[in-house]
Amino acid sequence: MSNARKNLINQAFMKLDRTGDGVITVEDLKGVYNVKKHPKYLNGEWTEDQCLRVFLDSFDSNEKDGKVNFFIKSINCLFIHIYILQ
Repeated sequence: MSNARKNLINQAFMKLDRTGDGVITVEDLKGVYNVKKHPKYLNGEWTEDQCLRVFLDSFDSNEKDGKVNFFIKSINCLFIHIYILQ
């Protein structure tokens, strides 16, 4: 992975990790990731927290514990989702 890509991934991770503790949680995502146009939020099927958790789970390991650490597997997923955040 190029240094430019690593830098971009690090910036995206730092943006999502609002507490700066090296772990992204649903609470970190609030105010950073907007779910207001998510179809399941719009139709009332899911709450904001549910939308955020599903988004977070897309990066998580098989455990799905609601916490994403900064590790290589997540880096690749984060890179894909950077475009969503811009």
